Amino acid sequence: MSSPSDRPVPPQSLLELARRIPKSWLITLFLFGMLSWMYSQATPLLETDDETSHFEVVAYIAAQKRLPSMPEQFRTGAAPTVSAAMPHYYVPPLYHLLGALWVGDIDAAAFATAVIPNPNFARGYHISPGADLSSKNMYVHTADQRPPYSDWAAAFWRVRWFSRLLGVVTLLGGLLLTRLLWPLASQKKWRWPAISLVAFNPTFIYLSGGVSNDTLLVAISTWCFVLMVFMLTHQPPRQKGVLGNGWREAVLALLLGAGILTKQSAFILWTLAGLTILLATRPQTGRWWVAAKKGLPLFAAAAAIGGWWYLRNWQLYGDPLAFSTHNAPIPVASLADRLLFFLGQCLATFQTYWAAFGWGTISVHPIWYTFFAFLTLVGLSGWLRPTNSPAWPQEISCLLWTAVFLNAALLMVWLWRTPAAYGRLMFPVIAPLACLLVEGWRRWLVGMPARVAWVRQWWPAVVPATILTLALIVPARYLQPAFATPIAGPPELAQATPITVRFDDVYQLVGYTFTPETPAPGQVIDLTLFWQLAQPPDEPADLDIFVQLAPQNPEGRIAGIDTLLGTARYPASVWREGETIKQHVSLTVPPDAPAPALYWFNIGLYHLATDTRLPVALGESHLFEERMVRLGPLAIKPNAKNKPEPMFALHKEFDNRISLYGYDLTLGQPGETSLQLTLYWQALAPPVTDWVVFVHLLDGAGQLVAQQDTRPVSGNYPTTWWQTDDWIVDTYTLTLPADIDLSGAVLQLGLYNSADGQRAVVVDGQQHPLPDNVVLLRITQEFP
Repeated sequence: MSSPSDRPVPPQSLLELARRIPKSWLITLFLFGMLSWMYSQATPLLETDDETSHFEVVAYIAAQKRLPSMPEQFRTGAAPTVSAAMPHYYVPPLYHLLGALWVGDIDAAAFATAVIPNPNFARGYHISPGADLSSKNMYVHTADQRPPYSDWAAAFWRVRWFSRLLGVVTLLGGLLLTRLLWPLASQKKWRWPAISLVAFNPTFIYLSGGVSNDTLLVAISTWCFVLMVFMLTHQPPRQKGVLGNGWREAVLALLLGAGILTKQSAFILWTLAGLTILLATRPQTGRWWVAAKKGLPLFAAAAAIGGWWYLRNWQLYGDPLAFSTHNAPIPVASLADRLLFFLGQCLATFQTYWAAFGWGTISVHPIWYTFFAFLTLVGLSGWLRPTNSPAWPQEISCLLWTAVFLNAALLMVWLWRTPAAYGRLMFPVIAPLACLLVEGWRRWLVGMPARVAWVRQWWPAVVPATILTLALIVPARYLQPAFATPIAGPPELAQATPITVRFDDVYQLVGYTFTPETPAPGQVIDLTLFWQLAQPPDEPADLDIFVQLAPQNPEGRIAGIDTLLGTARYPASVWREGETIKQHVSLTVPPDAPAPALYWFNIGLYHLATDTRLPVALGESHLFEERMVRLGPLAIKPNAKNKPEPMFALHKEFDNRISLYGYDLTLGQPGETSLQLTLYWQALAPPVTDWVVFVHLLDGAGQLVAQQDTRPVSGNYPTTWWQTDDWIVDTYTLTLPADIDLSGAVLQLGLYNSADGQRAVVVDGQQHPLPDNVVLLRITQEFP
């Protein structure tokens, strides 16, 4: 450990420290501001953790000009609900009081009735976990939440701006903290990675764009650490006055009082403040008395600033800490199950600390969590390495590690009791933890051999750049797909296939698109439907939609889905005239789906409660008896690499466009009276005629005993859909008389025009025309 004389001389004041901040740090503030704006814009109102509840309190204070009181009953259930009659009493009110100032005179009373929970919750469906982005919203996002905003939405955005400003305040504190911890010019390369773990932490950016009292607590906590570290590194001159001896304790007392007036967990800052005073007076004689002289006035002032709210709760409700609402039921019964649950909670907390969004349900790719786990393990293990050149005194290390351990201990208690794994609960120590991790990296890197010196050179730049890369891609890759508005613009509708189909004369399907145009078995088809209101419904209601993929016979459907019309983000009950609503549906073609063949999308609307379909009309007439509309067709084609090989080879060409390159012929088992013929076609060029295949069985006397005339693939893949190099497996089953003698029997097959009955010209491999344009296949009773 270095001697005190080797330690850098700290600046004499925080103002001096701020003046010496490099201008390059303005880039960090700019990047954070840009990212927080991007995250906030990509996240609809209400979707950040608990922001509905927090804004409810803000709006209540702004309207009623008083603190909320205790409700007769607390909220319960899977989804939060909002009610003006049930405001939160248990939230320390500083953030909400300040937020109410931002609301000002805006009337946000409509907020309570405008907030609509995801309608799937009432049906027993929950938000989808993991990478599935189809159902992530906790609330319906009505037109009030889009420009031009309604009054309550405009007020909501104001409070979001306030939270973003608090994020900047946190970042400024983090910048000053890194400067205090690495003051020398030779150490400045460690400041950038430390602040990047704060400024570019995707969850922190996301939280800063929402309505949450955590944003104020994190800002207060960060500046408390700035003051406490400054107290440990700076011995004040012997002078009196506001700016002399004691000004730091006065500001710290203000922050401590504001902290407990923001959130109950801020009481850990009081413990850290006491530890700081002890560590700062350690070299002095009678340090306990000196510490008491400094500490007692500090804590008395902090209690006067923030303690009144706890006394109020004690007097009114007998619950000074207001913990009654957090007595969550134990989620599991046995101790073993609870331990497994707790471990899962810890893992989820780690993920949500770094990169998880929505209500902790939108995750990034798992490789990112592996990356963050590696950074964390390297940083923590670095503190196990002995070092002769610590970056800062032991007192600071003791303070910062104590802060992290205390916060983590409170979080462990929370995770053991409550099924709410939110990594943001560690954000009060996000700046100290970032600095500790970077110091752990430094201890590893400075001890590396010279042959890997490039790691020491590039690590402080590459790691922040990687984290910044993730922060930049999150809005477009994860937030927008999860929360994208269903309102389509004219350019999107212009690219759709137009159609006019009305359901109950109210809901109108005006267009659709699908990709890929020619899917193969095993592929996913993405269908987009465009809807409008033809007229306002008499009684707005949520409807369900079914979408099926089926061949010519609708009963032969091979895929389907039933879901809310408009999805849970924007159900039909909140649609408005003049809007075009787009709905994406994904259908997976089964790997064993018959192909090639034509398929249609069967679409209908129905009331889930009564299972009653809405009547369907195409244009101004043509009422569909099935109460569904068929869109398409689309061709599903097999993988071209898997061209089938026939049992028997042939080489016949029809109309110079179609080749019959083989066939299979199978007789029924003894006692069965059927014959199955499979033809193997290949398109030499796109046919222009709608050909019908005829298969005739003649006995030895030349009499017709069985036949089948149909378009290829049982009518499911007409020749007019064939494209060059398409291959088609086409099966025909002939029912035979029970006493038939197949000796000398022959099969006749060919193609004829469905319009005029004219047969297609057929030639053999030498281009010789065949008589009557018929291909003959002779069979016997002994045919295998």
